[in-house]
Amino acid sequence: MPLDRPGPLDDVSTRLLQRRVVLVAGTLDSRTMANAAAQLMLLDATGDDPIELRLMCPGGDLDAALALADTIDLLGVELRACAAGVVGGPAVAPLVAGTTRVAHPHATFVLRDPDLCAGGRAEDVALAVAQHRRQVDALHIRLATACGRRPERIAEDMRTGLVLSAPEAVHYGLVGEIVAVSTGRTAPGQP
Repeated sequence: MPLDRPGPLDDVSTRLLQRRVVLVAGTLDSRTMANAAAQLMLLDATGDDPIELRLMCPGGDLDAALALADTIDLLGVELRACAAGVVGGPAVAPLVAGTTRVAHPHATFVLRDPDLCAGGRAEDVALAVAQHRRQVDALHIRLATACGRRPERIAEDMRTGLVLSAPEAVHYGLVGEIVAVSTGRTAPGQP
């Protein structure tokens, strides 16, 4: 395929943006975060209609997740966050930053603290550990605020790696409702 012609993925991305949908799939790393943040800011600047953020991120980088959540906090329009697969680890931060939060019936949530990989001199490792601890605490507080739970409870659940189904996530406070995949409406028999 020639480089000067858009490929099929470019066309899909453009069509999603026209519908004010941003898709974040795979590991939430700095590149994925930067792309999603740019799309969110673009949509925020081009209209007042709500934006939908679809998340399918089984894990990711803590800094990237918090940066995307911070970007969502700055949006001037409503953001509807939708868990459409596995959302885990720090990737729950952008989910709970949404104005409204929903999940597909088969979504799974994995609450677990992010890992830290650090190397170098002892002083550098100590600084990295301290910064990581501050970021993890910020994640716990963000989740606690969104879910209406105590930060200590969130910290314990993330330390042990709590796994939640979509109905359990509603009860936990991560999402407000379960939506039917085909219609976007609340699934029958679901809260």
